[in-house]
Amino acid sequence: KVLRRNSDDWFLLYCAEPLGLLDSIHIWHDNHGSSPEWYCDKIHVFDLKVGIETIFIVAQWMALNLKYYPEAMYNPTNEEELLGKRQILADNCFLGLREGHIFLAVLLRHPRNPISRVQRLTVLWCCIFSVMLCTLLYYLPEDRLLNTDEFQYTFGTRECYAILLSALVIIIVSNILLACFRRSNEYIHRRHDSLLYLRGGSRYGSRRPSTTSVTSQYSTYSYIQDSPSRLSMRSDVLRFTLDESRKLPAYQKIYKLVVRKLRTQPLLPVQLSPPVIQTKLKWNWFAIAWGLSIILFIISCYFCILYGSKLGMVDSKEWLSTFLASLLGEAFIFGPIKIALVAIVLASASQRLYDLDTHTVDYKKARRVRIPKDEKYLTDLITKRQQAMYTPLSYDIRLTMFMKKVSRHNWFNLLDFITTACFVLAISLVISRLWVSYYDINSQVKKLLTLSHLPFLGAVDFYKITSVNEMENYLEYSLESALYNNRWYNDFEIVKEGTTNDTRGGHEMDRSYWTADLSNKVLGLPQLRQFRVIPIDCTLIGDEHDKCIPGLTEKYRDTATYEVGWKLAPWSESERKNSPWIYTEDDYNSQFLLFRLYGESGKLYERGGYSVTLGPARSDADAVIVELREHKWQDKLTRVVVVELTLYNINLDVISQITLIVEHIET
Repeated sequence: KVLRRNSDDWFLLYCAEPLGLLDSIHIWHDNHGSSPEWYCDKIHVFDLKVGIETIFIVAQWMALNLKYYPEAMYNPTNEEELLGKRQILADNCFLGLREGHIFLAVLLRHPRNPISRVQRLTVLWCCIFSVMLCTLLYYLPEDRLLNTDEFQYTFGTRECYAILLSALVIIIVSNILLACFRRSNEYIHRRHDSLLYLRGGSRYGSRRPSTTSVTSQYSTYSYIQDSPSRLSMRSDVLRFTLDESRKLPAYQKIYKLVVRKLRTQPLLPVQLSPPVIQTKLKWNWFAIAWGLSIILFIISCYFCILYGSKLGMVDSKEWLSTFLASLLGEAFIFGPIKIALVAIVLASASQRLYDLDTHTVDYKKARRVRIPKDEKYLTDLITKRQQAMYTPLSYDIRLTMFMKKVSRHNWFNLLDFITTACFVLAISLVISRLWVSYYDINSQVKKLLTLSHLPFLGAVDFYKITSVNEMENYLEYSLESALYNNRWYNDFEIVKEGTTNDTRGGHEMDRSYWTADLSNKVLGLPQLRQFRVIPIDCTLIGDEHDKCIPGLTEKYRDTATYEVGWKLAPWSESERKNSPWIYTEDDYNSQFLLFRLYGESGKLYERGGYSVTLGPARSDADAVIVELREHKWQDKLTRVVVVELTLYNINLDVISQITLIVEHIET
């Protein structure tokens, strides 16, 4: 398979004459297949005859859409652009994340990397369990009782030390295991006089320079050994003679040494047919690598289980939180910083971290290939060249393919929309089923609180309230009768547990109150709140002594402190609690943490206002309501009255929060 994701492909082409210097390259594809989109990063062309290398940087999708085309033409990249420090830095950062990041390397490793994905995953798991053991050392119990306090994670000095130690452990463990896995592969060159294109300074066993010259950063070498030679994958980047190195200052020697150690070995060269390099497994390093991995894994798991079981609930949560913070720090902070520093150091020396475009070819065997020139070969060649894939797509074919792609895209969007709609409908049905199960309860509570139970005494339905007097009648007759019921179905009085039920009644404190339907019980105390306005002068009418009552707005809302009967009181009176004449602010820590609701007019009413709570017994509630009526707590300046209470249905174990809002709209 060719043109796979995150890979490079090399092809050996035979030409009658050398290509020489290339001015441009024309590439395309026929846009066929299940996934024809293709992202091309760069194209390398090596002329083996004259030793010329040409590089084309593409970095573009070859696709059929509004932005890209399956056809493009590019000019060669000049040496300044290719060897610029910015380009080298970008390549080093990308290759470092791809091959050096402990997490990303598992998924994005190059196919020719000698370390397999299974080995990468093994190194990752060993690092994870090593970090778990290191962070556990900071949370070992110290001759004290298990901590049972509430968990509250704080990032302090201990956590910083644990994370830094974890980063150091990951560097040590990963480098040791990767070095062992890398040395477990041995590469043997078994061909005679084969040509290698490598970066300058790379060393693949014994060699001597060939007569072919290459004007690039790559060097050409010929192997002339008759017996199989072992190839070393070690990189030897900056090689100086002893005399040259003595002339350099000390800081330059250190700098060159650091660059030499940071530079990694090139990947295994691409072997164009026929293959010239074979891989042999070195069992000693293979056993050492897997043995260290297994031992480290077992030891880490054993001590984590041994000491982790001694931690309490709180310490365990803190330990696992620090462990997770260590992994996240390595993935997003320490790992990228390490890769960026290495990339910067190598870019300053104009060196790349990895070489991906190394390849080998048996030059002599390639030269001995002869292309047939008979009539049958030419006929077959002409037949192949007449296929659609050998010519770029015409405008009409490209337009037809594009319209088909748009049509398929629209059908997929429609299918996606239908699937999403069905999913939303299914979720809505499930939620509606859950809500319907409580519909009867809510409907019963609504009837209980809105319908009048004693119409012969002047009780008023909630939805028929049109004035202050009707609101007072509703509170005194309808609401009290609905919330303060102390008679069972058999007319026995409801009393608290531990007292005797009889028809003669008992002490007021012994009574237990239920709602009129005998299914709900009031939790806490019902609360009444109102919002008032300040009267303003009616200057538009012409009489300066007349007062008008405005609508409820922030400008005209009354927040003053009053005495009984809405008489202005000094500020010291504001310290009284549960006074219906003192304005209270919107307090989220109050006893009634009910949801704020919209009124019939569409306004949102927050908590606060002039509020008062009814008593736990009916006599207390009746006394409060009578006192409010006598002192005209509700008058023409009242704009909104809110009733808030909580009911508990003991049969169904359901708590209902009720908010009733009565608005006196401005007329």
